[in-house]
Amino acid sequence: PRPTFLIVAQLLVAVGMGILVAAPTPGGVFLAVMLVGLALGAHWGFMPSACSEIFGPAHIGAIYGGLSIAPMLGSYVLSTRVFGRLYDVAYAAATAAAAAAAAGNAGGAGGAGGGASSGVINGTSSTSSILSSDVVVTAVNAVVAAANAAAKAAAGENAAAAKGDCFGPACFREACAICALAALASVVLTAALVRRTTHVYDYHRRRILNA
Repeated sequence: PRPTFLIVAQLLVAVGMGILVAAPTPGGVFLAVMLVGLALGAHWGFMPSACSEIFGPAHIGAIYGGLSIAPMLGSYVLSTRVFGRLYDVAYAAATAAAAAAAAGNAGGAGGAGGGASSGVINGTSSTSSILSSDVVVTAVNAVVAAANAAAKAAAGENAAAAKGDCFGPACFREACAICALAALASVVLTAALVRRTTHVYDYHRRRILNA
């Protein structure tokens, strides 16, 4: 029966998404896109004739239009509820990791800055007490101001780094695995369609042979 080709198409989709999970390299992405695109073209090329053969040509427009709603619903669910939500989870994890790293860097810089500041203060007091020179005090104050400016700049960089982000296959691996499982589930449903429409295609075969 013609719906058997739908099983092949869904298997190609499952294989393509599995490649994205197992081998998310540039070559793997190219192969996955090729397989999924081939399956999508086969699916939409098959649907009009299958609708006509299974349901008859009388209401083919309404039936095909109703079936066209399914890809829109599936695209919404997969793009927002699967890919979007899982990416948000990965982004939140990356942001938390970046914030923790930034906090650790800021703590280390603060400790070093505190030690330097105490040293400068002690140096200032000792220098002032020993030399009592306006030139030395001015130079020490300039060094302290430069250290404070550097600390503020480092804090700004740490705050910017704490935003985090998510790039790479780890952000989408789980979503691609869910798509592969959905394609395998559709294989089971399409196999049930093949079994239920066998008598329809037997009738069409006899009609063509007797013509």
